[in-house]
Amino acid sequence: MKALSNQDRLSSMALLSNRLVFMMACFLFLFFERGLHAMEDLPSPSENTNKINILADKLVFERENNFAEFSGHVEATEKDTVLTADNMKIYFNKDMATRQEASFNNQNIKEIHASGNVRILFDNNEAVSENALYSIENNVLVLTGNNTRVTNGNNFIVGEKITIFRADGSISVESSQQNRVQAEFYSEESTIGKETNIFNKEQTEKSKITP
Repeated sequence: MKALSNQDRLSSMALLSNRLVFMMACFLFLFFERGLHAMEDLPSPSENTNKINILADKLVFERENNFAEFSGHVEATEKDTVLTADNMKIYFNKDMATRQEASFNNQNIKEIHASGNVRILFDNNEAVSENALYSIENNVLVLTGNNTRVTNGNNFIVGEKITIFRADGSISVESSQQNRVQAEFYSEESTIGKETNIFNKEQTEKSKITP
């Protein structure tokens, strides 16, 4: 077998890098924009005028196993929204590996998982957790871990598991065996559960606390 020249190796690495950058741009567009369930196709990077910056130590794309991993001091920024974590994985639908040309839209991405010191800043809100899981199919964001917290000004909710149902804007907060749910709201200040980049879309808001 003929060994690859340095030029061939550099060309292969550049091609893989371009594919990964395109994939991550599509992922972040899905994560940060409203109306995910209504999207049929994602715009190409040239059509998306929102600048997205992504920093990490390492990118790994395993097509045969249907996932891409972004790890090491991960920081994703779009407008005023910033997500940081130790690790982020994108899981694709099983048929992605059999396609010649993959289209990175909401029909191809199954779920997104961020883990390790997860922190999400959006508008005046801050979410902190050990893990964050976003299901494209169910349109649900789940934050889990000890003392998972969502804060807005003086308002906050704390629990072992915070589930945000983006379809109707409802929020479920669950306790652990050791600690009960904590919540403190000042109605004139709070925007938790209202229209934000992370929580929900233009729907009637309601909240649910599960002790």
